Amino acid sequence: MRSSGLQLLLALSASSSAVQAFWSPAAPTAFVTTGKQQHQQQLNNDKVAPSAPSSSSTTCLHISLARELDLEEMGFKEKSVDPSVNLQAYLSRPENGTTPRANLQGSCIVSGLLKPDGIYRDDQTIFNLLNDEDSKFKFDALIAHSTDIGAAKKRMVSRKARYTGLLDVLEFKEGASSIPSPEALEGCTSWVHYVDDNHEETCLNIARLYRDTPSLENVAIMLAEATHLPQATLESIWATFNETGKEGFSVMAVGELTDTPESNNTYGFFPFGAKNKYSEMKTNGNKTVTFDTSRMFELSRALGYRVLTDMLQLKVGEGKALTFVQLVDPEYERRCLNEWKLINGLREGGFTRSEELEHMMDRGVQKFAQACYEYRQTPYYKYKNTNYGNNWWEHPKYANDDMAQKERRDALQAIEDKYAKNNNTIMEIALEWGQREYYKGVVSGKIDRSIPETDYIVSRWDECMEIGQARFVELFGPTGDRDLEEEKWQELLKKKERAAEAKAEENLEKMLAELEQEFPDAYTGENAEMSYDAIDSSAPVMSSTPFAATSNTNYDRLDIEDDDDMDDDDDDVDVSGVYTD
Repeated sequence: MRSSGLQLLLALSASSSAVQAFWSPAAPTAFVTTGKQQHQQQLNNDKVAPSAPSSSSTTCLHISLARELDLEEMGFKEKSVDPSVNLQAYLSRPENGTTPRANLQGSCIVSGLLKPDGIYRDDQTIFNLLNDEDSKFKFDALIAHSTDIGAAKKRMVSRKARYTGLLDVLEFKEGASSIPSPEALEGCTSWVHYVDDNHEETCLNIARLYRDTPSLENVAIMLAEATHLPQATLESIWATFNETGKEGFSVMAVGELTDTPESNNTYGFFPFGAKNKYSEMKTNGNKTVTFDTSRMFELSRALGYRVLTDMLQLKVGEGKALTFVQLVDPEYERRCLNEWKLINGLREGGFTRSEELEHMMDRGVQKFAQACYEYRQTPYYKYKNTNYGNNWWEHPKYANDDMAQKERRDALQAIEDKYAKNNNTIMEIALEWGQREYYKGVVSGKIDRSIPETDYIVSRWDECMEIGQARFVELFGPTGDRDLEEEKWQELLKKKERAAEAKAEENLEKMLAELEQEFPDAYTGENAEMSYDAIDSSAPVMSSTPFAATSNTNYDRLDIEDDDDMDDDDDDVDVSGVYTD
């Protein structure tokens, strides 16, 4: 911050000349042409040859072109579309894909799945997601932890696992319970666990192992059939992981997992401990919608596994504890929700599921609602459906509203310009003070001459800025209003001048009073004018002779002339009472 502020100040002199040259009269006019000039240039370029008469269609084209240019220049034309109508114009796909977490390498252990009683469940799906080539995972080993290693191998070893390369990284470990032991977790960097009963106690044990295992950095937990848990219990679970001191945990709570296809679900989520806003909410038309809570807490197993692994790999999923629900009934009202519009728009726009979840978890719904609100505040949206006629932008109501908005923008811009100007002045004062301090230190020998001036100023830049701010307040006041402070400064100078004149008159009167007491005969007449003769007569008389003295000894005047032309310094001079050569 210090060097950046100094570099900015040092660059002011270099940039000012470029700015002056740009706005000088010799600058190219293409940069400063107005909208009307651009329109006239466009008309000149589009004009037909003189031999060919202009048709009415060409004239209409020019009129429409002029109207379009003028509207766009004045801000009347619609420059953006409604995000709620054309969602693809609002969405922008990230150029570099998703932002992953750190340390997605090493080995990842998966526990809580591969139960003997879950023979009909496709638990291999989560391993395929962790081994996906298009994901950000780069694990060297995927460890399948189970209480029955034989049954786990039968369910995991398949032709699909061999073709996808899963068998190359797949390993197996057996334990007494579904939670791995500290020895099994040793050396693992990531952990995925599935919980469907005894949620609070299980999460407490997982948090303790997560805290006590140094190599373990990321953990993702799915709490199945947990939507019936009290909010206090969910808050306690989140607090347990938050107190571990690590930020790489992700917890998701879902209801019953079903075998419905993944693409048929529109989901929503809210933090642990928060109220379920989807149980009863209002749509954009202020219509209250009550969803079917019996089906709301059902979620596709494939979607749940994908969300769990995406929370493990995405940076936005760190430190999150969310409850996921699906929005299915009623069919018509759910289409009015921003979640439904946004998720379907992301899928139609070609976003991957990881990009979709990242967009949604990164305040996607709030940002979409804010974009819709800002569009509804534009003059185009406010006046396009009014009864002002076709040329609604010419109506006085619109003109007054637009003028008010323009004044507000100008006021904000003036404040920003004033702040920038004051900040530059403070930096200039700080730089001058730093240069003086450096010069005094070098001259006095307190600063080594080998230390560059720039390095010295940078090392004390905070102190320089404090001095600059204090001097700025002294010069221009706390508000920084230069014109107002200049008036105050001039008024203060006048007050000081009047005070100085009054003080001088008082001192003069005091001095005259002292003289009157010391020389009472010096004042004669009614006007008490001073008689300088009286003062001179009372003063000691000085002799006009060159060697006169104040003592009683009388000396004769030296006779400096004689008959010879030699220097008189060695002549015999007889002066009574002085000396004889």
